[in-house]
Amino acid sequence: LSAALREHAAAHTAEESTRRATYLAAKGRQLAESLDERATLDVLTSLALPHLGAWCIVDIIDVDGTIHRLAIVHPDPARQALLNELEGRWSPAESDSFGAPAMLRSPQPMLVAGEAIDAALAAARDPETLRILREIGVGSLLTVPLVIREHVIGALTFVSGQRDAHTVQDVALAEDLAIRSAMALDSARLHGEALELRAKADAASQAKTVFLGAMSHELRTPLNAIAGYVDLIDLGLRGPVTDEQRVDLGRIRRHQHHLMAPITDLLNLLPIGSGL
Repeated sequence: LSAALREHAAAHTAEESTRRATYLAAKGRQLAESLDERATLDVLTSLALPHLGAWCIVDIIDVDGTIHRLAIVHPDPARQALLNELEGRWSPAESDSFGAPAMLRSPQPMLVAGEAIDAALAAARDPETLRILREIGVGSLLTVPLVIREHVIGALTFVSGQRDAHTVQDVALAEDLAIRSAMALDSARLHGEALELRAKADAASQAKTVFLGAMSHELRTPLNAIAGYVDLIDLGLRGPVTDEQRVDLGRIRRHQHHLMAPITDLLNLLPIGSGL
């Protein structure tokens, strides 16, 4: 009997390990699939620990230091409907003992077990939120930080069911999810910044092209006019032209060609299709 129990326990442990690894791999793929920050945040709102009754709170810290609650997610649709009523009402506060406020004070995985319901209710701050949290049920709170280059940019708080408690394996999985989430969010933000910088560079390049084209046009117009008048005079249309005057006209023509050459070279350097 003892051997059978040990075998059953080992099989259960192996099954749980496989389930957690499969879940982590699936979420890792989802996080890596997009470099769009919005899409990455959407994946964060779907995170949970893969056991019955667990739900998740996602806090994000903006660039200006403001903390906002990105999502509260429950695997049970009926309870999710209740939690949806907390949107815009249950916001993080500096005194909270879980979530992003707690991670800003100490960016280490934090497990609140016995007093979890008290911690959650203390953060409720209004009767309706209290009612919903009591109805949903809170077993234990497991918060892990989202860290990018030693800066806390948010937190994931996994809330167990009322009769459950987080295990050592849950803590390890939560940490892995947080690391992958932070890396994905960092990559998405860097990609977004790169696209923004590229757009600014393209705009600056276009402005330079327009400026050079306009400048070249303003210079070519009078230079072409000079060449035209030189030809008119040289043809004698304005009266007789002496040999000395023809020499002077030749000098004017040479200098006009000399000035036109760099302008033509400049226009050749402008992008094809710029319309200039």
